[in-house]
Amino acid sequence: MAFDSKLVQRMRHASKGTPIAVRTPLSALAEHLPYLYGPLKNRGTVETLLQDAEGSPMVSFIASNVALDSLVEALKALLLVKTNDGNRWPLRYADTRILPELLALSSEGAFPLSSAIASWWWPDRMGDLKVFVADHCNQEDVAPADHLFFNDAQFGRMLTAAQPDAIIDQLYQACPDILDRWLPHQNFAKVRSALKELPAACRGSAELEIRWCSLALTFNEPLSNIDWFSNALQVSNSIGELLARLDEIPDDVWEGAANGVV
Repeated sequence: MAFDSKLVQRMRHASKGTPIAVRTPLSALAEHLPYLYGPLKNRGTVETLLQDAEGSPMVSFIASNVALDSLVEALKALLLVKTNDGNRWPLRYADTRILPELLALSSEGAFPLSSAIASWWWPDRMGDLKVFVADHCNQEDVAPADHLFFNDAQFGRMLTAAQPDAIIDQLYQACPDILDRWLPHQNFAKVRSALKELPAACRGSAELEIRWCSLALTFNEPLSNIDWFSNALQVSNSIGELLARLDEIPDDVWEGAANGVV
């Protein structure tokens, strides 16, 4: 499984690639949605593909006992999701940054895996290979609908899972140097933790979230462990109040960060 055509073209096995979205309502976007290729015959091929991906979170592996064409059809049923507001969203489930969250929804029936999929493997952010084994016991395949459905809570979980990477992408565009201090998986962990620190009254502002996360990447300690920031969180009852306080960070706090004290 690969993410899109550009990645597939870099891989030595690209000639076997099949765009899953062909002959679906998303066919116009097929080159930007998952590709399937195989079968893979040995461990060496898996290692080669991971090397060709060059660290991109865009390669995963499916164990199946059905023909490739049948597996493509099973995966087509997972391409589109509808939400309570009536919108439909393409699911780029070959992106291994969100694949674990999607697979977690399979137990709720929101991301149903047909019997064509026995297990799904992917490299995590540390480079370790993880596996999800599908539970098909007491489950019968049904004719797939033309889309999946996520309720508000399920869709919210997907947005929450994707938010740290979205912020990291914005920081990379605006101030890439701030990401150089930590390894990629550490950047993700620090940004995710920083977002959780924000109280409910201070969430929902892209400006605040990006600013708070950029500060989190500047300091060694979580911001909530630093007295000044902890106090700012406690006394701020709105996005505007916390933004105003971040304009007044004392010099000694910055000096502590520069000296590695905090």
